[in-house]
Amino acid sequence: MASLLSSFGFATTIIPVQADLTIENQIIAIAGQLLQNLTNEQITNLITKNRVLLDGESIQVLLDRNSGNLLHIQDAQ
Repeated sequence: MASLLSSFGFATTIIPVQADLTIENQIIAIAGQLLQNLTNEQITNLITKNRVLLDGESIQVLLDRNSGNLLHIQDAQ
């Protein structure tokens, strides 16, 4: 995701995900299975307290965890 965003001129920084990670008021990109490593509360905080870019795999993780409501998803195939 970082290389894709960089190709469009976005400055990117990759940060390690830790148990006590708190990010607020930022624009963040999440890709792949990263969300599998977070609790539902951590995911909710990331999505509600930031502007978030997600790839399809991350969205599928949210759907698998019954958290599609965070993105106002009503139905998905």
